[in-house]
Amino acid sequence: MKKGILSSDLFVFTYINFVFLWYISSHFDVLHMDHMEGYFSTYALSLLYMCYWVCSY
Repeated sequence: MKKGILSSDLFVFTYINFVFLWYISSHFDVLHMDHMEGYFSTYALSLLYMCYWVCSY
């Protein structure tokens, strides 16, 4: 049961990363802004989620 929860969380984690990267890259392209800020904030959020995910198990 724990394995199923872990794999579903990992799927959600990957999906959220993909959506965030797509959203940020598309909108930052339109605005002609520096990409690094957007990518950094995305990975900071991902890291926070990963820390929560690891600590909760």
